[in-house]
Amino acid sequence: MDAFEKIQEYFSSYSPLSDEAKEAIIKEAEYKEYPPKTVLLSEGQVEKQLYFLNKGLVRGCFNMVDRAITLWICYEPGPFGNPESFFNETPSDIYIETVEPSQILTISYQRWHELLDQFPEIERASRMISQSNVQRLYQRIMILHYGTPEEKYKYLLENEPQIIQRTPLKFIATYLNITPETLSRIRAKI
Repeated sequence: MDAFEKIQEYFSSYSPLSDEAKEAIIKEAEYKEYPPKTVLLSEGQVEKQLYFLNKGLVRGCFNMVDRAITLWICYEPGPFGNPESFFNETPSDIYIETVEPSQILTISYQRWHELLDQFPEIERASRMISQSNVQRLYQRIMILHYGTPEEKYKYLLENEPQIIQRTPLKFIATYLNITPETLSRIRAKI
């Protein structure tokens, strides 16, 4: 399955798309490959495109005084980015970088909104994807705020094992808001 088929399948899994809508997505999407550690969006930059991860692993981070904190990790297939920057056209407070070699499709902000206006089924699929993402984010917020370090790690093991299998431990530790040492102790016990 090529990159363009994956994005069509992904959106269609949330809401059926007409052949015309699928073709419009293909026409507007631009395909690129990136090596690990490529910064796709820098702090202070306005995100001007919708990103769709076809293959690979990316993370969104923000810089603290003494370290970078992994805010989110995305693996294929799926959209990713800084929604505040993209939808409000404001400077990003995070940076986004590839963790693995990554295949990414992009659609410009303007063309994405034109597609949403032109194809109600794309708009519906986009809304369903957003709802799913909000639900996952809520679960993550609850476990991060109220879970013990062990519960946080077990949550990842049960719900997002790809993150555990593919992400460097130093990124997982900041993602879970625990120290690398605590993460090592938890992994040794499990």
